[in-house]
Amino acid sequence: MAPKPDVNGPIDSVFEGAQQHMMHHMPREYRGQRIDQARIGLDQERRLATFTWDSVRAVADAQVVGIYMEAQDAPGLVTWRWGWSTQLFRDELLQHVMTLKKWGDARKEIETENIELLGNMERFWGFAMICAVLNDATGVVGVPSNDAMILLTIGPLRDA
Repeated sequence: MAPKPDVNGPIDSVFEGAQQHMMHHMPREYRGQRIDQARIGLDQERRLATFTWDSVRAVADAQVVGIYMEAQDAPGLVTWRWGWSTQLFRDELLQHVMTLKKWGDARKEIETENIELLGNMERFWGFAMICAVLNDATGVVGVPSNDAMILLTIGPLRDA
């Protein structure tokens, strides 16, 4: 297994290292089914991401990083809210994002101090990947919810 990327360097290098790490470690399929073709949901009661294909179901431990939706007054940008800044998610689902917040606070990263941000969705996927690295998660997935996308860190997939 490749070593974890350095999370103490310049933020752009941290983003790049986290992305490369996730691309290398994130599972691409499960029991012959492509992950990117699964219907993905969030079961808050059981703290699980659910993956469903036609005849196969899987689950993975999950943690919420945050949620974004298309910005109404800024085409091409999204409005981001950290999981810890909303009341949408159970506290047990916010352990990973709180580790990311502590990491950001220690580095004085202004983005982890703000409750709501406006930016490119790729930036927030990048923070989710850093969150996954900091917490030894297996990967990052997005769960569509109405007009929003919830970003999760996940553990290894297993049969449902």
